[in-house]
Amino acid sequence: MESLRSGKVQKASVLAKRADKESTFNIILDQSGIAAGPGELKTLSTDSLSTGTMYCDGDNVGIGIGQTSGYRLAVAGGILSEGVKVSSVSNWPDYVFSENYAILSLDDLRAYIRANKHLPGLPSAKTIAREGYSLSEMDKLLLEKVEELTLYVIHQEAELQSLSGELGVILPVADEEFVSNKTVYQNHNVDIESYLNAPTKKEERTFRDMASPRSIEASTEALCDVISCDGEGVGIGTDPVAGYRLAVSGGILTDDIQVASVANWPDYVFEADYKLRDLSSLWAYIEREGHLPGIPKAELVEQEGYRLETMDGLLLEKIEELTLHLIRQERQLTFLEKHNSRRN
Repeated sequence: MESLRSGKVQKASVLAKRADKESTFNIILDQSGIAAGPGELKTLSTDSLSTGTMYCDGDNVGIGIGQTSGYRLAVAGGILSEGVKVSSVSNWPDYVFSENYAILSLDDLRAYIRANKHLPGLPSAKTIAREGYSLSEMDKLLLEKVEELTLYVIHQEAELQSLSGELGVILPVADEEFVSNKTVYQNHNVDIESYLNAPTKKEERTFRDMASPRSIEASTEALCDVISCDGEGVGIGTDPVAGYRLAVSGGILTDDIQVASVANWPDYVFEADYKLRDLSSLWAYIEREGHLPGIPKAELVEQEGYRLETMDGLLLEKIEELTLHLIRQERQLTFLEKHNSRRN
C-alpha cells in the first residue's frame, strides 16, 4: 500500500490483462456526469483501447470525458466493478461513543429536521445534486447517524423501563410473528426485495466475461506516464497493487458506480429466526469496545481501509436492527399509554 501513497509510476507496455480481482480507491461520484473546471486533455488513439476514448495530460486520465477537475481519473458513463475498496479513512466515527460526545436532544433534532428537511451534518438533496459526494465521507456520515440513533434507542429503552416501573406493569416483548419479514413488510408497506434485486450468479458470470478486457499491446507512447501496468493490474498515479485489477491514487470522478453483485445482503435481519441483540447487551458491548458490533473500529479502517459493498451491507444491517428496536418500542409505548388511560 505504500506505493499507492507515494504515487510512484512506471512505464506501461500493456494496458490491461485478465486478473482475478478489481478495485478502485478514493472514489467520488458526480451525478451530473460533468467534471467542471479546466484541464482539456489530449486524445489517445482508440485503436489501443478496448472501448471508448481515453484522454491523458501526463498527470490525470479521462475516460469518455476530457476534463478531470483535479481528480486522477474521471469516467463518464459510470464504473462497473465486482468490488471497490477505499485504501484508508481517517476520523472514523467511533468518537460518537466517547464520553464527551455532544449529541442533540430529540427535541432539538426534531426542530432541525423541520427547519432543514435533512439530518444535521448530512448534505441536503440540493447540495448532492449540485456537487455530488465522496463515498468514503458519506459512509462515515451514515455510520455516525447509525451510532447516534443507537444511543437514542438505548436511552428510550431506559425511559420505557422506568415508565413501566412507575405504572407497575410488565412491558410485552415482540412476538416471533411480528418480527418476521412478512409481517414487517405488510405493516409498513415495504417490499425490500423489489428494489434490492441482487444480480444472479448467471449475471455475475456475464459481467466477468464482459468486464475482463482483452490483452492489448500498446507502445509506451500510446499511453501517458501516469498509467502503470505490470501485466496483471493497472495503476493510475501509482504502481499496480497486488490482488486488484485497478488502483488509483488521487481520486476518481464519475457519474455512477455499480457493484456487479453482492452476496449475503442483510435481508436476513427480517427473518423470523434472526437473533436480535437486546439493547442492554448492545450497550455493554459499546462501553467495552467503543464501536458497534460487526463494524470495524477506527484504527483498523485507518490502517487497512474497507470494501464499500461490505460497509454498505453492514450499515444496512444496523439500520434494519434499529428499525426492529424502534418498532418494538413503539408497541411498548402504545401498550403503556393504553394501560395508563385505563387507570385514569
